[in-house]
Amino acid sequence: MFFLSVICATIPLITAIIRRLHDIGKDGLLSILWFIPLANIYLLLLLATKKKSFNADNTAKETPKIIDKDDDKIEKLHKLSNMRDQKILTDEEFDIQKKKILGK
Repeated sequence: MFFLSVICATIPLITAIIRRLHDIGKDGLLSILWFIPLANIYLLLLLATKKKSFNADNTAKETPKIIDKDDDKIEKLHKLSNMRDQKILTDEEFDIQKKKILGK
């Protein structure tokens, strides 16, 4: 009975380890390291120090920049502000252009 419960607990553990290894782009055969003394510490560190984020389909990808399209809006607003400060634009023209940039 004990042997059966060990088998029932071990199989899902191994499959979960293989899935997590595939998530970080490593080979599933590294799961064998769990059964080798001291090598399982390497595997634990490998899994704990991932440096990538994941797509919806669980494939690894590089971590994206936090602000992409907002950077462009901020740059445009700074340019508009500078044009207003230099009296190239009136306050009304500045407000109209700002609303266009912000999508309001």
